[in-house]
Amino acid sequence: MTKLHALVVGINIYKAERLKNYPLSGCVNDVARMSTVLQKMFAEQLQLQTLTESQATRAGIVNSFRTQLIEPARIWAQSGRPSPEPAFLFHFSGHGSLNRDVTQTKPSGFDETIVPYDSRQADIFDIRDWELGALIDELGQYTSCITIVLDCC
Repeated sequence: MTKLHALVVGINIYKAERLKNYPLSGCVNDVARMSTVLQKMFAEQLQLQTLTESQATRAGIVNSFRTQLIEPARIWAQSGRPSPEPAFLFHFSGHGSLNRDVTQTKPSGFDETIVPYDSRQADIFDIRDWELGALIDELGQYTSCITIVLDCC
């Protein structure tokens, strides 16, 4: 059976005062249900990390993407890519947003973002589409079996 490495993230309540006015109610529940489904489907073949609420910081998400997804894919690829190829899943459920495109390369003038728990505090910012894209590209250097689920607006 195929091994699955999964990182699932759910945030209902955010640290920043201005985001506390826009709480979500189903994101942590979505992640719990996704985790249950994955555990039933993959059992011992599942390597699952769940980040919810205050665990889902910007650093927590980025570091976990590297350790939970990229590193196992790199190890698998460097071991000669034995069959079956493992699968890799990133699931984010929380706020999404738009930020000004600082690179000035997008016609819309905006980057799409996912909003970590601690975003918009001091020097902590949303994870921009191109930042997430770079992580996915790095994962894609080692495997093509990648699923990304972004449940945000």
